[in-house]
Order: sequence, then C-alpha cells, then structure tokens
Amino acid sequence: MMVRDLLRQRREEQSQRGARGDPHHLALVVEGGGMRGVVAGGMVSGLEELGVLECFDSIHGSSAGACAGAYFLAKQAKLGTSIYYEDINNKSFINVWRGLIGRPIMNTSFLIDYVMRSVKPLNVDEIRRHPGVLHVVATKASTGEPVIFQRFSDTDDFFLKLKASISIPIIAGKGVNIGSELIYDGGMAQQVPVLSALENGATHILVLMTRRHHEVTRPVREGRYRWDEWIIRFVYGARTAEEYRDRNRRTNDVVRAILARELREKERSVTVEYILRPSTGLHVDRLSTDGELLRGAAQEAQETVINHLRL
Repeated sequence: MMVRDLLRQRREEQSQRGARGDPHHLALVVEGGGMRGVVAGGMVSGLEELGVLECFDSIHGSSAGACAGAYFLAKQAKLGTSIYYEDINNKSFINVWRGLIGRPIMNTSFLIDYVMRSVKPLNVDEIRRHPGVLHVVATKASTGEPVIFQRFSDTDDFFLKLKASISIPIIAGKGVNIGSELIYDGGMAQQVPVLSALENGATHILVLMTRRHHEVTRPVREGRYRWDEWIIRFVYGARTAEEYRDRNRRTNDVVRAILARELREKERSVTVEYILRPSTGLHVDRLSTDGELLRGAAQEAQETVINHLRL
C-alpha cells in the first residue's frame, strides 16, 4: 500500500492511534535547516489542513524539523510556522555581527524560552498526552551519535531537549547539558531522520524535505579542514569534527535512498514517499530573514503538500 493510500484510508476510517484497523506503522519525517524550518512548518500546515494528524503513528524531526513536528502534534502547525516571519526574522534571533565577537549568530534562548513559551505558546501538555509519538533527534557531543528524545517529564524538560536539537554548532552555540552529556543539533547526526523512523518500526514513511528538487544533494568537502571545522575540533574534539565534515556525505546517502525509495530495515522493506518543492520555488537559506520571502515560502510549501497528496 502506498503512503497516500494509507493516509486516505485512515482518514476515511477515522483511525485512531492504538486502535488501528491495519497493521502498519506510518511515520512522518521532517527535515530541519535553520530558517528553512519555515518550509517544514508550511508543509505540516498542509497536513493539518488535510486533517491527517491522527493518521501518523510517529513524528520524527531534527532541529527546526523537530519544532515543526511539535507544533503539528500540538495541533498548532500554522501558529508555529508564523514564528518565522513574525517573530524571529530579526536581530533578536539572528545577528551575524554577534559571530564577529565570538557569540552565537542564532539566539536559541530567544526562540525557545521566550517566543515558544510566551509569544506563540506551544501546547506541550498536548504533546505529553501522546507519549512516544514525537521523536526529537539530537546529537551527543562525546560521540557524534544520535540521541532521540520521545519522553518528556514536564514542560521544562521538553523545551530543554528541543533547545538541544536546534543548537547548531558555531551558529547557535555550544549545545545543552542534559544529565552528564553535552547535546547539540540533531542535523549533525540525522539531517533527515529516517533512521529514527526505521528504528521505531515504521513500515511506511512520509518525508517532508525543506530543500528544493535541484538541491537534493549537498557538496561534500574534501582536503584540508576549513575554519568552522577547526573551531568544532577545538570545542568538541576530533571525532565530532570528523562527523561534522562527513555530515553531507551521510545525508546525501540517506536522501538518495529516499529518492530511490529503497529504504530497508534488516529484512523488512519500507514504503517511502517524499515531498520536495520544485526547483522554481522560493530560495530560503539557513539565515534568511526577509519576512515576505518566508511567508511566501510557507504558503508555497503548504500548497505543495496539499497538491502532492491530493487526498
């Protein structure tokens, strides 16, 4: 059964998690990417418009993709998306000049501790009412390996783990201490967290990608370290620097498998569907702040999902 057919069937049957009439596990995977998260937000807003939230058994996101997944599960997808063009496209959140004096360009505390708690409050209670559904992907600084959070003891615990997932090295600070571990950006370990979905038993996966068709693969660095790699080597150690250098290669391998629909988990085949914006779509990069551009990209992404699924 194709992903869209499963979505259509579950929506028509008003299928509920824990009481399915089918044996499948449908996972939603949401890519991040700094301010490209407005695209992720627009895409989950499209899913919200289609009324298919309850059709997903799990939601997996790293960095901005985790934020989009959180607002989607809380039934606030459009509210979460509006943050990008109403609340954080300013110097309170992004200020490249801070980088010149050794401070993070992105102020994660402004987003997590102010905007998401007070300005556009995320309903964390709604997320916690569905334990094990939202999987927030982050990275262990000590090993470069992924750590996946799916249980949250309270609101503070949730926001701490979400902050860790969006703490991009250099751009957004060193990371967050959780227990005895330093944790940072989930995109370092899993930019497109399909492995999280596979490990959770997914039989069907819908992947929402913030890149456009002609951007599906990213350049792989060869040769000597660049300045950012040297900084990461100094702050986190050699192993993490190697993980940072190799992240595009790993992500490209995952993306190629998604595009070829060849994902497998041991002996189990997995049905995959992905959604990309067209190459002619609006260009949004990690640090974009143009409000009209961001608003337009959100609307474009929402329409892309609705037109693609045609439920």
